[in-house]
Amino acid sequence: MKVAIIGNSDRAAAWENHLRGFQSVDEVYITQKIRHLKDVDACLLVDDSDKRLTRLLKILKQSYPTFLISKISDQYDDLQAVHAVSQEAGVPVQFAHWPTFAASSHWMRQQMKRPRRIHVLKHLVSASFSENKEQLTQHWLDEVGLFVKWMDSGVQKVSVSATRLSGCLTSLDMMLHFDSGATATLTFSLTSAHATHIRTVADSSVELECDVATQQVRSIAVDKGGYLTVKKLNFDPSQTAELSVGRFLKAVQHGKSVAFSSFDALRTAAAAKLVQQQLDMQ
Repeated sequence: MKVAIIGNSDRAAAWENHLRGFQSVDEVYITQKIRHLKDVDACLLVDDSDKRLTRLLKILKQSYPTFLISKISDQYDDLQAVHAVSQEAGVPVQFAHWPTFAASSHWMRQQMKRPRRIHVLKHLVSASFSENKEQLTQHWLDEVGLFVKWMDSGVQKVSVSATRLSGCLTSLDMMLHFDSGATATLTFSLTSAHATHIRTVADSSVELECDVATQQVRSIAVDKGGYLTVKKLNFDPSQTAELSVGRFLKAVQHGKSVAFSSFDALRTAAAAKLVQQQLDMQ
């Protein structure tokens, strides 16, 4: 395969190293201009700018399968256009959603396809509130993306409660009700004394708890004797980039589904829009 990386030379070079580990990749070249694309099998677009979806659309219209490496977007209309072109042209596009790509998340989803409940506790330590609205949104948007992807069901209802000090968002509690009857909740705070990021998923037989910082997962269940059993597994966070690239290359070569598709990104933006509407009223 011949793969092009479009983006800043330093970041692109890091992704080139990830690509070199795959035997299916014969050639990699780096460019900052879309117009320089020619006769490639796939593209990695490394772009966090406000124009990233517009640039992605240009590449897809040239029928190049693309992995957009950036923060997740909540721009519904732009994502709708990307999804439409991807579907009409039959060109795969993968979005970078690191909670989905993590080795721990991959294992947890293999163990539990459809949880009845997901809960995320995310506490950050913040000495100032200089972060702009987009940066703050990104903290909870990634979790919403995980909810939507994992539940694989339409969002029926969203409930949000926010706390603000002098107009600054300091915490929020969020609950998403899905058509399947499952629920997902997020407790998010910017004023904690200690940073904490825990994801818990559960069905009727097992509970899986992941410490995101350490990538340790606890599998909790009740045995036949009625005793609580806890098993611990550790995952390597350095595998995340390789897993994401590997899934994308398989999609291009063998027609496999990408790890986080334009449809996943679109559903995430739709749910985020409901959340933001409630935040704006508070």
